[in-house]
Amino acid sequence: MKVKTLTAVVVEQLRLLEVLLGILKQETIELSKIHLDAIIETNSQKEVMAASINANAAPLQQALAEATSHEEMSANATLLDLAAKLKSKGNDEISHILEALDNTADQIRQVATINQEIAECFETSVKSSITLLSQIINLSHTYATDRKSVV
Repeated sequence: MKVKTLTAVVVEQLRLLEVLLGILKQETIELSKIHLDAIIETNSQKEVMAASINANAAPLQQALAEATSHEEMSANATLLDLAAKLKSKGNDEISHILEALDNTADQIRQVATINQEIAECFETSVKSSITLLSQIINLSHTYATDRKSVV
């Protein structure tokens, strides 16, 4: 029963990560369109998902502790350690879920990196535009006559 509980919690963690991945992919689209309202919404969704993922951490740790204890493993045993022990007994369900977790986490890292690069390019572009506008404003004050600018 302890392993079934752990499996359910790990499956929930996978589900949460998959939702986060979907949000990040949507964010990529919105960033590329520079759709600011949608970017704000995806940031809000990411915060909610991060909170959900963090909230699932305690039940995951508790379920892992109970399952490793039930399997007479060290209190320091990891989920990977437990998966290996269970696999040696013919139960590879946790191993498969861990594989899916790793794949999803890799995809999250990749999409997050892309999103960060897009956001940084956008930030650079905006800063460049502001600098250019500032230079134009300063030029117009330099060449102004009778409070009327030449530009």
